[in-house]
Amino acid sequence: MISAIVLVRAKLRADQLARTLSALVPAAVEGLVSQVLLAGETIGAAERVVADHAGCDVVLGTGEADAVQRALIHAARPLVLVLLAGSLPLSDLLGEVGLLARKGAIDHVLFLRDDPPTLAARLLGRRAEILGILASRARLLAVPHPDFGTLSRIRPSRNLAARARRVP
Repeated sequence: MISAIVLVRAKLRADQLARTLSALVPAAVEGLVSQVLLAGETIGAAERVVADHAGCDVVLGTGEADAVQRALIHAARPLVLVLLAGSLPLSDLLGEVGLLARKGAIDHVLFLRDDPPTLAARLLGRRAEILGILASRARLLAVPHPDFGTLSRIRPSRNLAARARRVP
């Protein structure tokens, strides 16, 4: 089982957050995700309503790194998925993460990358934007100033085969 931290940044619409959270529902039903936390410096009233309806705890910080750190401390599971709000994980993520978690094979930081719309962009997959990070809670807590950019530079790392997309 994993804890999911959905990182809320500025200029996020409530419908984008709702789509991100709804993509995690199948993982919760299958028992893969047992906790979802919303983390951010500020979270608007509409986003708080979405979080409340989804049963998410809200974790605020004085900046992104502080919010992520507080959410990691609050995370109940040893494996954590940090996901940018406004991202839509594709269905194969659940199967891949579930298989890796059951095997105990998550020994690196794993990146969930954008699913680019063009062939040329797909061929340059290492440059696709990172939308999610899966790692042990202890590994992420060991990172000083753990904002999303810093977490995305942790090494050693690998890319998940699964992809995600930005919610329009």
